[in-house]
Amino acid sequence: RTRGGRFSLNMIFGMTATNFGIYVRFGLRIIVKCLNKHKDAMIKIPDDAKLQDLASRVKAQYPALDDVWCTMDGLKSPIQAAPDTEIQKMFYNSWQSGHYVTHVFVFAADGTIPICCFNLPGSTHDSTAADSGFIYDKLEKVYQQTGLKCTVNSAFRCKNTPYLIKSQQDDLYAQGHGLVVEDALMIAKKQQAATSMRQAAEWGMRAFQSMFPRLKDTIIYEENNERKIMLKAMILLFNFHTNVVGINQILTFFKPRLERNPFDWS
Repeated sequence: RTRGGRFSLNMIFGMTATNFGIYVRFGLRIIVKCLNKHKDAMIKIPDDAKLQDLASRVKAQYPALDDVWCTMDGLKSPIQAAPDTEIQKMFYNSWQSGHYVTHVFVFAADGTIPICCFNLPGSTHDSTAADSGFIYDKLEKVYQQTGLKCTVNSAFRCKNTPYLIKSQQDDLYAQGHGLVVEDALMIAKKQQAATSMRQAAEWGMRAFQSMFPRLKDTIIYEENNERKIMLKAMILLFNFHTNVVGINQILTFFKPRLERNPFDWS
């Protein structure tokens, strides 16, 4: 979880680097095994009742958004360059001039991650990652069942996506679609609210990276599934911490502590 080398941990537990590395890998698998189906940690879309409750929380803060339950954003984690040139190309991101792993997280109004895709090559665009990880399909399914949407930035798909609200600040945007002025202003107002609500995605990313500072260190390149297991354990622990401990800026904003049952962090 923490940044830096393992030398200090080797000294604390009185273990050599080889044995310590084996125990760390074993421990990550135990975490994933235990939390993968745990109700407070699992990566799962809430039921319809919970979705409506999340939407009501968003509406309480942003009255113009009466049909939004979550927000989405992408994240890139630095990784070592692969020894093979062809593989290295996949992880190289020319925009940021480095090698990265791409993740896309959907943050619900309670601070948890109900939908995500992770461990994609760094050259993958956020929208392509969301498509490859079936995030668009899952958000569309929620929209078809409940009519609820997700706020996104300009990096994500914009055509044929009624389940997404893109953050924009141009009041005249909607008038280009042949709408009357009143409808255009209403849509522009919703887009401006979506721009403000998108701040929740930044809070979520900050919370996730603060909980796991190791993400800011360069990840060791490995051909096995160790990186995938490590990232999966982080997401499960993040959800578990948010649901059980309740210290999360998104949760605090959309569900103030005074409104919660002190013995129920759901």
